[in-house]
Order: sequence, then structure tokens, then C-alpha cells
Amino acid sequence: MNKFFVLFVFMLSFSPSLCRERGLYIDLFDTILGNNTAENQAISFALSHRFTYICLYDVGVILDNGRSDELAAFILKARSQGIQEIGAAGGWTGHFDLFATYQEKFASAPLQQLDAFNLESEFWNDPTSVTTAFANWLSLASYMKKKAGTKKIELIWDKARDQSQAQDFPPSQKLVSIGYFYLVIQQIVKLIK
Repeated sequence: MNKFFVLFVFMLSFSPSLCRERGLYIDLFDTILGNNTAENQAISFALSHRFTYICLYDVGVILDNGRSDELAAFILKARSQGIQEIGAAGGWTGHFDLFATYQEKFASAPLQQLDAFNLESEFWNDPTSVTTAFANWLSLASYMKKKAGTKKIELIWDKARDQSQAQDFPPSQKLVSIGYFYLVIQQIVKLIK
């Protein structure tokens, strides 16, 4: 039974016919945007590896520097070449404010809007207590949901990585850290509803 479950998960992970969405994170996107060759290479790479979704890092920097029209042009180009969804990763409230302002600016041009807001905040790496860091993460996730409106939100939390780092926590926090996976799932379900 265990072997069947592992095989099934493996097949789901690697079978293109079963995966509806394949995502690619593009870091340092602020250095790619505006360089036609680099933009085309990023899109071509994503498509040649059957990625249907790209999540762009540094969109906050781009928008803060007044480059929203360049971003809109890239999003339109990516869609026209076959990318189905485009998201932006943010790690603090200011990012989500910028994303929401961008969405409002392009409200009449939905093909140039972001499809998803992605929360990139690794609360388990916070030097404060895990409990405080997680509470801050939940608050940020709620804020992101409010700013995203009807757009998709993505809350990424790597259970395996957190558990592998559990030995780095003081003994009083180990159990709490490992147990957070279940608490996170409960909180995310509440948040998304």
C-alpha cells in the first residue's frame, strides 16, 4: 500500500497529462524586464519546459521605479506566446499595495494584469520566536488576500524544509515548529474561504 501511494504521488508530480499547472519562479526579474532578448529567453525557457505559470520576483522594485507600462507589455507578450498565468511574489505589505495599484491601473486591460499574488515570506527563518513569526506571516497573508481582491493568492510553505530545520530550534520550540504544518493548513483554509 505504501509503495502504491509513493508511486501515485511520483506519477502526479511528473506526468504532464495530470498536471494542469506547472510553475516557474523567475528571480531578478527587474534585470530581465526591458531587455527584449532576456525577456524572450525567459519566455522561451518556460514554454520549452512546459511551464504554464510564471511567478516574477522583484515586481515591487519594478513598480516602485515607475516601470508598470514595461511590466504590462511583458505580461501581454508572455500571454501571446503561450504563458497562461503570471504572478508576482511579494514579502511585505508595501509589495501588495504596489501590486493592487498596478491592478487598478490596468483594470480595463485584463490581459495585462497579474493573475496571482504570491506570498514569499519564510516565517520559519525569522530570528524571533516561531510563534510570533507565524502570527506575523498570517497577518501578512490576510493583507495580501485583501489586496488581491478576486485574483488568486498563493501561500507557499515548505513543510519538509521546516522539519529539516527543526533541529536548529531550541528544544522548547522544536515540537511547536513541527506541529505548525497542521496549524498552517487550518489557517490557510480559513484564510482562503
